[in-house]
Amino acid sequence: VYGEVSQNSNHWFTNPVNALDISYDGDQDGWYQRSDSDGPAEQRTWVGTILNDDIGYQATGQIIDSDTTDLPFTNLMEYQYGTRPDSNDTDGDSIIYRETLNGLEVTSYQRDWSYTDGLEVFKFGSNPASNDSDYDLLPDWYEYRLGWNEGADSFVSILQVHVVWIDAITGNDCQDGSSKCASLGLSGIDYVRPTLTNVEFRLDPAWPDDAQHDPDKDGDYICDGISCQYIANTNLMEFYGITDNQTNITKSTLIDSSNYLKWDHDQNLSTPAINVTEWWHLRGYLLHLDAGNESIYNYYKLHKLNENDPYYAYILDDNDLNFFDADPSNDAALPELAGNQTDTWGIVVSDTDRNPEIEQNEHAYRWYLLDFDGDSVVDGTNILNWDTDGDWLNDWFEIDSAIDSGSRNESVSPLRYELR
Repeated sequence: VYGEVSQNSNHWFTNPVNALDISYDGDQDGWYQRSDSDGPAEQRTWVGTILNDDIGYQATGQIIDSDTTDLPFTNLMEYQYGTRPDSNDTDGDSIIYRETLNGLEVTSYQRDWSYTDGLEVFKFGSNPASNDSDYDLLPDWYEYRLGWNEGADSFVSILQVHVVWIDAITGNDCQDGSSKCASLGLSGIDYVRPTLTNVEFRLDPAWPDDAQHDPDKDGDYICDGISCQYIANTNLMEFYGITDNQTNITKSTLIDSSNYLKWDHDQNLSTPAINVTEWWHLRGYLLHLDAGNESIYNYYKLHKLNENDPYYAYILDDNDLNFFDADPSNDAALPELAGNQTDTWGIVVSDTDRNPEIEQNEHAYRWYLLDFDGDSVVDGTNILNWDTDGDWLNDWFEIDSAIDSGSRNESVSPLRYELR
């Protein structure tokens, strides 16, 4: 049925007495208006279960050619993949929004329907019946938003984001034998922002290994005065904003074999611990989403609530040339993002120099840089920027310091520029 154009006019999407409906695509979630330069994904079937933690895929051997033929995701295919013929996004992961800009002004903000059931199968190679195809605790929509390279038709890009750490004593590259390392550069006698090198960046909904990658190398070197060992700040850790002292966090250190949360780094986990079988269970617990105290404990809250609320996202380019010379007088005139200012998009009252009214569908200034689904909750620190908020302190350090303080919102934040 590949390439057969569905007939969607003047009939039900599914009909128990019409055998022809196997070829219908009533919810229009196939791959339409494709070009001959588009490269279809390897066709796969998904096996395993979350409870057994053995999710994976097998190649079907079916080949889809690169051409301009429409590919309806038919009712028969929906049945075979376990998706709904009356919903173009069965697993609910086509939820991100895309902004259109004229300079810094948002002129359009629309939901991106490019990750629907049929496109997951035909174009992206992910599971249309699961919003975490590879069960790496990174949702598919997040990996699609940051990882998809449309020009290459793949989830791989080469990006200049990888920090070169220096030996803080010699100024040379950090080595295992260094006694102290820093995520800075050295220019003459000035400690400047670090050199960034190219890295192969892959964030793929069908590849669980990417959860343990650290493309921007914004972790920490643990040094004992004799040698240093690097501790990564992985994609998994940045999405949830968690660290664990002197080790990396993996899914197995987060969740036990019975799918209960076992990680506790000064978090005062409830007893018994929560059951985690989906990424949003963990995120909801850590951020206190819909718990009645979210405004106090949600450390990824983007907007400022009121004048007594000091905890919100704020990104600034301070234009400083030396780590030890903080000069507020040369800060950029406008912040990169500001949770205490209102963006003009969707604004109800013309004044932008105030806190946004989220209940009125207003947004913080340039919210879309860190909030991909428009809910005013940051979707992790920036995995492609070692210093999300621009204050020269890398993301791992600020997250770990905040956790060690015992209160995530009363200490440093990787989302809020603070004068060092």
